[in-house]
Amino acid sequence: MYRVLKAISWGKTTLTVGSLVSLNLSEEAERALVYLRRALSPVAPPPLDILPGWKVRARRLGEIGVGNVLQLLEADASTVAKALRTSVTAVRRWQDEAKTFLVAQPNEG
Repeated sequence: MYRVLKAISWGKTTLTVGSLVSLNLSEEAERALVYLRRALSPVAPPPLDILPGWKVRARRLGEIGVGNVLQLLEADASTVAKALRTSVTAVRRWQDEAKTFLVAQPNEG
C-alpha cells in the first residue's frame, strides 16, 4: 500500500495526491520509475491496538494474525469474518474505518 505524494499518470491510470493505492506493477522498471519520480511512499501502518475504540477488535484480530491497519485492509473480508464468527459487512466496516487512519487529513488553520 502506498500514499500518493505527487500526481502521476501512465496509460489509463491516474493517481491523485493523498490517495492510497495498492499497486502491483508488472514491470520492475515501471515501479522504479514511480519511485524515481518520488510520487509514492510506502504506508507505515499503525498497530490496531492503538486506534481509539479498537482494543477488543484489535485483540480478536490479533488472534488470527491481523495486527496492523495494512494487514486488515489487505485481508479478505469473508475469511476474517469466518475466522471471527462475524458478518462480512462488519469486517468491511472495520476495514473502511481503519483506512481513515492511513489517509492524510488536510491541515486546519
